[in-house]
Amino acid sequence: MRAVPLAGRLVRNGYGILEPLSGEDEPAEICVTPLLAVDKVGYRLGYGGGYYDKYFVSHPNVMRVGFCYAGQAVEELPHGEFDIPLHATVTEDGVVRYRTVGGTIKNLTVSR
Repeated sequence: MRAVPLAGRLVRNGYGILEPLSGEDEPAEICVTPLLAVDKVGYRLGYGGGYYDKYFVSHPNVMRVGFCYAGQAVEELPHGEFDIPLHATVTEDGVVRYRTVGGTIKNLTVSR
């Protein structure tokens, strides 16, 4: 994430998306994370680029939150050593929060 002045210059990247030409690295407090599916312990299936996981490694204190439909939640997803689980997901049914217990992510609560 980059902190960019409001009048900062934007340029099109290789995908045609406008992005800041420059700026300072500014860690976010909360990162809304895209996903195709999420499992019961917070691992997500993203879109295959690994960009969010790389950001999470370099910013371990950011709260990782996914927004999805409840139907996108599955029992288990494959994950590797570089996959970083979410802290919570928000669905139409409520919020599911996850926590670490002895190094393992566990489903914590569902609130509505």
